[in-house]
Amino acid sequence: MQKYGRTVTGVQRWWCFVCQKSGIRKRLDRTRFHRRILFLAWLTGTQSLTEIAKSHRTTRRTLESWFSPFWNEPPPVPPSVSLLTLDVLIIDAIYLGGRFNAALIGRTPEGVAHWSFALRESFISWLEFGQDLPTPFAVVLDGQRGGLAAVRALWPKAKIQRCMAHVTRYAKNKLTRNPKTEAGQVLRVLTSALFNVHSTNEQATWLEDWQSWEERFVSLVLAKTRGVNQNGRQTWWFTHKNLRGAYIHLKNAIPTLFTYISYPNIPRTTNHIEGGINSRLKELLGRHRGISLKQKQTLVAIFLDSKRVT
Repeated sequence: MQKYGRTVTGVQRWWCFVCQKSGIRKRLDRTRFHRRILFLAWLTGTQSLTEIAKSHRTTRRTLESWFSPFWNEPPPVPPSVSLLTLDVLIIDAIYLGGRFNAALIGRTPEGVAHWSFALRESFISWLEFGQDLPTPFAVVLDGQRGGLAAVRALWPKAKIQRCMAHVTRYAKNKLTRNPKTEAGQVLRVLTSALFNVHSTNEQATWLEDWQSWEERFVSLVLAKTRGVNQNGRQTWWFTHKNLRGAYIHLKNAIPTLFTYISYPNIPRTTNHIEGGINSRLKELLGRHRGISLKQKQTLVAIFLDSKRVT
């Protein structure tokens, strides 16, 4: 064999003296390696299949044929539990479609530490998620009931920080942008002021304002309206249901809302997952809409693996 120029794509061509033919040497392992890199670039990148096909002088159907074997490979697994030391664990979930098939994600400020898939967020699914993880010093979460109960059951000594962004967002949605009652208007201002609390003095001032609001408006929150239902029976309901919902939500969150003040290394929101992980995953799932559930889980696992703790 001797060198015999190059192909139009720059690959070395060889000449065989025996069969009097030219050809190129193909290494299947290198071919598979480069195709896998291309598959990952398409799966987690921003280029469409058509754009990648055009840049590689091939067709969409050829790329689909190249990529097909990689969908059947076992997805990446989370980092080894024995290698993890969890100071702060931030947990959240994202649904792969509709109200079912959730990806449960846990990360530290440095990177993704663990993930698993479940039918939906629940006490059992979060319990299974964390049962093999080492006890973290603190857990930051959005306050979903199942997750909160599982954290308290798994790690009773761990500090808990409720995500302030979730708490304020929920309360403001209940109060609306322009509350009609004075109680709602004052409570909305109080809710907005939460993000201005950075020290123990500011925390004490906010809690004093909260107590003043309670003393002034709690009777309005508890007010009931009596009437007759469709069956003609006497019934009752809370007159200001949304105001009460915002009040109860804030009241339940307060005991774990200011943990970050005593421990500055604890983030006060789940934005490490919401912004750095979930928003990108939602974009990728939307970009690759139409793929099967198994393929969605493969996509999520590959993306999370690229963000894992190193």
